Amino acid sequence: MAQGLSGVNLGRYRVLELVGQGGMASVYRAEDPRLFRQVAIKVPHAHLAADPDFSARFLREAQAVAALRHPNIVQVFDFGEEGATAFMVMELIEGPTLAAMLAELTGRAAFMSPTDVVALGSAIGSAIDYAAARGMIHRDIKPSNIIMDGGRRPVLTDYGIARVLGATSHTVPGIVVGSAHYMSPEQAQGLPLDARSDLYSLAVVLFEALTGRVPFGGETTMTVLMQHMTTPPPPVRSYNRLLPAGFDPTMARALAKDPAHRYQNGAELGGALHAALAEVAQAPTRVVERASIPDAASGRTRIDLPAAAGGQFAATPPAQDSLDITQVTLPGVGTIPGQHVPVRRRPPVWAMIGAVLAVIGVLTTVVVLATRNGGTSTDSSSTKSPVTTRSSQTEVNEAGSPEEQAQLAEADVLLWNGQIIEASERYLAILRSNRSFALAHRQLGIAYYMMTDSNYQAETQLRLAAEALPDDATTAAFLGKSIYRQQRRQRTTDFAEAEEWLRKAAQLDQTSALPHAFLAELLAASGRRDEARQEAEKALALDPGSSWAQFASGITFGFADEWDRAVDPYTKAVALNPSWPNLYPALIEALRLTGRYHEALEYCVTLQKLGQGYEAEALGDKGFTLKDAGDKQGAIEAFNASLALDDTDNYVHWGLASLLYDEARYEEALPHFQRAVALAPAEPAYHSWLALCLLEMERHDEARTEAKKALELDPANEDAQWVLDQLTAQGRVIGDVAQYRGRKGSSVCSGGYKAILAEGGANERQI
Repeated sequence: MAQGLSGVNLGRYRVLELVGQGGMASVYRAEDPRLFRQVAIKVPHAHLAADPDFSARFLREAQAVAALRHPNIVQVFDFGEEGATAFMVMELIEGPTLAAMLAELTGRAAFMSPTDVVALGSAIGSAIDYAAARGMIHRDIKPSNIIMDGGRRPVLTDYGIARVLGATSHTVPGIVVGSAHYMSPEQAQGLPLDARSDLYSLAVVLFEALTGRVPFGGETTMTVLMQHMTTPPPPVRSYNRLLPAGFDPTMARALAKDPAHRYQNGAELGGALHAALAEVAQAPTRVVERASIPDAASGRTRIDLPAAAGGQFAATPPAQDSLDITQVTLPGVGTIPGQHVPVRRRPPVWAMIGAVLAVIGVLTTVVVLATRNGGTSTDSSSTKSPVTTRSSQTEVNEAGSPEEQAQLAEADVLLWNGQIIEASERYLAILRSNRSFALAHRQLGIAYYMMTDSNYQAETQLRLAAEALPDDATTAAFLGKSIYRQQRRQRTTDFAEAEEWLRKAAQLDQTSALPHAFLAELLAASGRRDEARQEAEKALALDPGSSWAQFASGITFGFADEWDRAVDPYTKAVALNPSWPNLYPALIEALRLTGRYHEALEYCVTLQKLGQGYEAEALGDKGFTLKDAGDKQGAIEAFNASLALDDTDNYVHWGLASLLYDEARYEEALPHFQRAVALAPAEPAYHSWLALCLLEMERHDEARTEAKKALELDPANEDAQWVLDQLTAQGRVIGDVAQYRGRKGSSVCSGGYKAILAEGGANERQI
């Protein structure tokens, strides 16, 4: 009777329409005439209801679940029978399943943000704890059993259903009930279960949300179950390198084979997730992505933060004459003159921000776009306000009170002066009090854009802002740029949507340099270099005192490999706003590539003193500069110091590994090559370097595997092909490797990273 129930009465409830079907039951929308509300009614499929004992068990479980009262567990209101049809009446939740949401993200090659995943894990973990304390185990936690109420509140459905199914005559003794991809090892073995089994299933769901895939797959159910029982889970960051480092150990423990080695309750799991997320706050990530040779093939470019108003161009770095260029002071040495932010490796305030993140769903700092760099300005004077001017239409939609507007202005000024951490606290306070503040959402999107680890969050926030602020040029510009960056990460050259948004931004505000600056980069990356130069020139013509415009000019020269011409506009961008650390790496790169090592190293020192999360970036830049200058030992020390602060930089891992390889220190080089590959598995050059190292170590099978991976990613990879050729020539392998290293010395060994980047390597470091 489960089919065709529309229009039928089940008890006092009038069935309206079918809203969903699962393996066990159909769910209908119905009307409760007594309470004047709509409800959901679950009716088992006929083949299950035909079991003489099924209805009784179904109703007993419904009674037990009805006693549960938790915001993240679907509420059961009533249950009963209508003739031979048992039914369960539940609250009607309007929203997609988590499975549908994840499928939609996967279709866009995107992931759920870490902040949202932590909130999801904490909420469902709390539900698991609550139910377990009342003797209830779910046994079938999976994305399709989690409904996102209004797209936000996760609600767990089907409590007790797996136990009902497990007791039916339609199951075979010794065969487990549940979904194989989300099943705990003990459940796969048919062992007694407790809440820790549900927590394992939840961990699989979180893994999928973070990476777009489940940890174990296979062609058969048995293959998947065996992996749950015997195979260690892969690190989540091997599939999503943008995650904070703490997620790897957290998820590894959550997916431990032995229940005793897992988190023992949902509260413990939630705490660990929050701690992993807070690592971003304790150790701020770089705000700019850097690479060595930005050209049309590699797509590595740069962009700067808001520029200071006015100022003279400076050709020399703001560094003291007495600086020792062979040393880069570690964090904690003091402050830059005029700055009021202490230089600390892990500022205590970030820990405070981390505690706030769980409450308001904000990942990190909220930054503002200055008026002269993309907002609409009403000030025609040479000294413009650091606060973005808002149009009257924007004010109608932004939903900010006068007090919040004032707070936003104060935060803007702090940020303008380089006090990023203190400004972040102010922005977070605004969002805590008013999450509907549209401009705050826009600024949050810009903040995510400015972080190397948050492209997908940036796009999500900026799309929300674009809905509320459809005529805001700044929103459109940053959304277009965020989409472009996401597409670059996916190694695609189809930038049509991103270009559409950027051109819309240019139309919305024809006086803004920002859209033209962003367009210049996109066009250069597309190989449309003449158009790129035209856009860069437009940006400069609109505002030659804009860091955005100056950077656009430098970017186009960089894509053309004209580094001597790129130095000047990059230097001007830094001079316009010397307190912003993200402006420095591009200039350091250009100086290094033109052989101006002394100046590059001075800027490395300045960058490290500015701090704000750029300490590791500065040390990495120092390492590559010293490497080019011929100081291998100094470069190795700088790379090691950089990785001590940030172990997630694949480019620095590669730089260190290539130096060690060049010195025939293969055992030391190997783990860094492997780490680079794990962090950037789509980069063919990393696989070919790893293959060369393994070949030197006579680990031929592994070398062959890595060379094949490199060629799959890049059929024109000469190094990988050479490795395979040598592996087919018996008895000549080791000698030929040495000969190859000598023949290719300038491009593969001492300067190999230039060749890698020129061919498209380290593409995730684009800005």
